[in-house]
Amino acid sequence: MKYSYRITKYGPLQGDDWTSFHDIGNSVSEEEYLITETDYINTVISICRCLGASSFTVNNLEFNSEGEPYTEGQEVEVDRLAPVLTAILRERIWCKLKSPVCEFHFGYDYYMYLVSRIDADVCFPRGNSKLYFELFQSPYLDSPN
Repeated sequence: MKYSYRITKYGPLQGDDWTSFHDIGNSVSEEEYLITETDYINTVISICRCLGASSFTVNNLEFNSEGEPYTEGQEVEVDRLAPVLTAILRERIWCKLKSPVCEFHFGYDYYMYLVSRIDADVCFPRGNSKLYFELFQSPYLDSPN
């Protein structure tokens, strides 16, 4: 993949902020958390539609909670991606979502990465999102063999 971006809720001049679903009730209200989580989910789905990605494979799956219905190698259509993204953002699972067109990687502290074969800059929903988009190499790229 040729292009890599970091997508985050943190602005360039933003200081300390909440970093996890588990901060609800401490440094973030449930309402504010849900607004941000929804922004991430809508952003991913919007980018997928723009890039023409129709489904993703769950890769490098790790469980942090029991009872999650996901399996390594499972294919998930974009229209059914929201629950997977919710599980990732709430730290119940960790995985990479891969398609032939692009990949999404998820880091600590609510950082998300998009890796794409084409320049995805035109796909970022800047007018409909409070997220920040920047060129940045994902630290979760598979190392070449």
